Amino acid sequence: MSKADEMFEKLGYEKICGDYLECGYIGDNHNRIMFSNEKTINGKLCEDLTMKELQAINEKVKELGWNE
Repeated sequence: MSKADEMFEKLGYEKICGDYLECGYIGDNHNRIMFSNEKTINGKLCEDLTMKELQAINEKVKELGWNE
């Protein structure tokens, strides 16, 4: 399990994967944070992100190599 996976898990998210996704996470409250193969992130609105969710997203972006 990656560091980002662990961070999302601590926030109550479960990892999901599919054909159109690099990976994604769904929370207990049905919130989704999805990472697509086109290097895009969608799901929760930015004003609804917590600092811990943002940190987990940044870690996942780092792991995917999108910031290089």
